[in-house]
Amino acid sequence: MPLAALLALLLTPLPALECTPPPTPLCQLLIPNLVIFIGKPIDRAPLPKGGVLVTFEVQELFWGPTGQRTLKLGFAQYGNPSAEPEFFAVLPRADGHYYYLSGFCHNLHFPVSHPFVTDYRRLAAERAPVRLRIRATSNRAPVADTAFQLSGNGLPFHGAMNGDAPYRIPALRPGIYKLSAKRPNFTQAQPDEELSIPPATCAEVDIRMTSASQVRGVARDARGNPLRNATLHLKGTGTSLANGTAPPPPSYHLSQDTRTDDRGQFTFLNVFPGWYYLAANAERPVQTFYPGVSHWTKATQIVVREGNSIHDIVFTLPDFTPTRLATPQ
Repeated sequence: MPLAALLALLLTPLPALECTPPPTPLCQLLIPNLVIFIGKPIDRAPLPKGGVLVTFEVQELFWGPTGQRTLKLGFAQYGNPSAEPEFFAVLPRADGHYYYLSGFCHNLHFPVSHPFVTDYRRLAAERAPVRLRIRATSNRAPVADTAFQLSGNGLPFHGAMNGDAPYRIPALRPGIYKLSAKRPNFTQAQPDEELSIPPATCAEVDIRMTSASQVRGVARDARGNPLRNATLHLKGTGTSLANGTAPPPPSYHLSQDTRTDDRGQFTFLNVFPGWYYLAANAERPVQTFYPGVSHWTKATQIVVREGNSIHDIVFTLPDFTPTRLATPQ
């Protein structure tokens, strides 16, 4: 890219904080140990494997451990002959030094005179918009009607997902929050997980939920012997949890795999409610569908409803007869 075009891109005024592309250069904010600061270079030294290690005196700390007066950043090349203060968003390295973020929407390294720094200082004093999604861990389908809470900065924020669309919080103060989510027949995959919202960012928050529904059974060959270590596939479609139980046109593709144990038993955990077909390859060139047919149109559909588990599947595979492979679309 020509230098003039690159400068024009970086000098483009920032819009008001909205989570629409392009957001502020700090659009990737769910990053542990992020440090955002303005610092003045006060020392530099060569690195053993090439590059230079620059020590910065912290002049303004927007985000990160308090009391940090200097930071050491590694560069492949570094040029700042005027020793003008610079803006950085950096991450720690294993050796205790830091490196600045690049490739995260924009290069997060600016001279303090850059218009971005002026805008960032202004936006850092404001509250951040947050877009919250609550989805299933198995297939990322939205888990509608989930109640959630963000606790931090002295006041908890309560809300609930109405339908499948993301929940928008128009303004949330920067800080570290604990996330909790509750819904019947689902549990939060990481209870009380923490969310860091640095200043002047727009947050895309993703909470994952685990379904309580399961599908269990046993797989056998035509002689009644257990199918050991066979791969089984549970594939189907699901619809919005906010739309009731009637099957409208498919909304989400659902798919899980598991293997049988030494007794031919199998378990699919965390099954999202939906309409499924169970298939087995069983080391064959074609699939067999539950209860033991060679084409999915003749298969018995397995209906998994919210909070309901199925434990009595007996999947008997007939003797292999070559047939054309066909799978549901």
